[in-house]
Amino acid sequence: MANFTAARLESSAWTSCDLNNPRFTGASLSEATFTGCKLTGADFSRSRHVGTTFIETTLASARMAGFSFRKQTLETLDFSHADLAGCDFRDAVLNACSLRDSHLVDARFDNADLSGADLGGLRLNDARRFKGATISRAQAGGLLAELGLKVIWSPVLTQLLRTRRRASTPRTNRPLPAPMKRLPPIEHAKAVEERRFLRLA
Repeated sequence: MANFTAARLESSAWTSCDLNNPRFTGASLSEATFTGCKLTGADFSRSRHVGTTFIETTLASARMAGFSFRKQTLETLDFSHADLAGCDFRDAVLNACSLRDSHLVDARFDNADLSGADLGGLRLNDARRFKGATISRAQAGGLLAELGLKVIWSPVLTQLLRTRRRASTPRTNRPLPAPMKRLPPIEHAKAVEERRFLRLA
């Protein structure tokens, strides 16, 4: 097990490293870059990581609480089973990334694009953490499946997805769009649940 506890690794470049359960506890990693690395089980607890960048890297089961990925474009990162408590993903774009079964307490995803991410294992009680994020139809269907609903995409729902929100319009207590009002009661209930989890672009 590689031990980099309290090491000064500012602006270091790591390429194609295969490390198992490495310890970066208390290390200084500001502006460090990890490309094509396997860092399964890495412990970044209490590390300093302003500007740290990960590209095409495995971070499964890593301890990364408090990391900021705000406004970054993340490419092919595996965060499955990782501790991402308090991480900041606001305005980030996740391409071919995995958040499967990760720990997301207090993580923020405002305005993040998660349509290219694996959200497997996400439960309805976690969905509120993704408020304001963009997800795909398939991801929305997976969330709604938690309610026992079968998702059938209709022209009405397609039209809803194309509806633009005005930034000045309050998000609470707003009336449903007119097409949704005309739906039969059962379809109306399904559309309401879908609308809870979809960010209309």
